[in-house]
Amino acid sequence: MSALFNLVGTNSLDGDHAMLQRWYADHVHLLMRFAGLHHAQLMQRSDVVPGLAAPALAAPSPATHPATHTSAPQYLCLYEFASAQAFAEFEASPERANAPKLGRPDWMATGIHIVLRQQYTRQVVQRNLQAPHSGTPRLLQLHSFSLPAVASSAEQLDAERWLQGGMHQALLEPHAQQLSLLHRKPATPALPTATAPAAAAPTGSEYLALLSHSAKPRQGHALDLIASAQTDHYGLPACTAQTHWQAAYQPLAAWRR
Repeated sequence: MSALFNLVGTNSLDGDHAMLQRWYADHVHLLMRFAGLHHAQLMQRSDVVPGLAAPALAAPSPATHPATHTSAPQYLCLYEFASAQAFAEFEASPERANAPKLGRPDWMATGIHIVLRQQYTRQVVQRNLQAPHSGTPRLLQLHSFSLPAVASSAEQLDAERWLQGGMHQALLEPHAQQLSLLHRKPATPALPTATAPAAAAPTGSEYLALLSHSAKPRQGHALDLIASAQTDHYGLPACTAQTHWQAAYQPLAAWRR
């Protein structure tokens, strides 16, 4: 069975980043009691300034945020579950139910804001075998984007070819180690009823690209699979992609079963 990844994004509302990181240490330790949770990694956006709070924004989306690094959550925690079934069992587990009880209630209400919670499956992992592979990357670059729905299998293959071209180009960057591409399908619309009209059809698929580096990349450079794919030598872009957010993150902690 394929692993399922739960991505949770949070912002600090009071600027007490030490408190937020301490809360995460206890929080993830409690969640790791669930047998189906195999790995978790906490990362902090590389431009976060200690003592600086983030505005209480809604979840990042192309409709509410510009596609810049500042629209990305200050913290991301990526949880890896054994399967979609394991994640479903986790959602109803005592570990999940007890997690909100951890921490001071006053700080939980005013110190932390969860802005993102999305589930993905792994589509592909590509490694640059010529790059040095230390145990822990120095930097992670993330790019959240979506591709529109396609009408035929031929168009789907062409879009995947174009996306693979972007991955290949991104791994040519100095110190680039590995690129993981995660995928999530849009929710299936509910059937129409007498009181609720038919929902809009799914508009495509969302992706999350994670590029690990053995050293910090050049200043000002951001992972952009869409821009990278524009240099594809095998043809023009097969579709129009849309960026949700992109940013660089520093790994802070990891838990593994």
